[in-house]
Amino acid sequence: MGGRARLTAGSLLMACTGVLVGCASDADLARPERRLFALGSASYADVVARFGPPQRTAEVFRNGARIQVVWYSHAGSPSEASRQGDVPIRVLECDFANGVLVGRVFASSFKSDSTDFDASLAPAIRKGATSSDEVEILVGRPSAFFVAPLVEAPAAAAVGYFAVPVDQGTGSGGWTFRKSLTISFDSKDLAYSVKVHAP
Repeated sequence: MGGRARLTAGSLLMACTGVLVGCASDADLARPERRLFALGSASYADVVARFGPPQRTAEVFRNGARIQVVWYSHAGSPSEASRQGDVPIRVLECDFANGVLVGRVFASSFKSDSTDFDASLAPAIRKGATSSDEVEILVGRPSAFFVAPLVEAPAAAAVGYFAVPVDQGTGSGGWTFRKSLTISFDSKDLAYSVKVHAP
């Protein structure tokens, strides 16, 4: 298992940009089907059985809960990148509370399964009015999913969109995330909060 670190605030993926450079392996990392690992019931053992031991781990605190974070990643050749000049990489993050999966993020800059998205669409998501189905129609298929304790009440669940760290530049590892969009939903499946990071 990879090195451990204690992290605190911020998006779990964005807090750990520095670890991803060292994570890339030769093992292919396919986008998991949404139904493959059910949040709130899938276990750490389920994920390890599917993907093997994680390449990196960390421990964070979110909303008063201790979260174990594990990462898998895979880098490819420049010809496989979705945009010319990018470094193609796939990243899978899985977040656990007491051994139970409560968050999952997949991000890719491969042209075959890129998770890039249009952040300019975020203002069209209306709090208390836009449903999760409408978000998906507007922005596309989410690549990240979260439940409590990563989501605070009254929100019941959240989805996200992440563009992976394909730009060389700032950050402790020499990389920076391009952008992210996270939307939480209340018990009526209506948008409760919208958080966008698009420098």
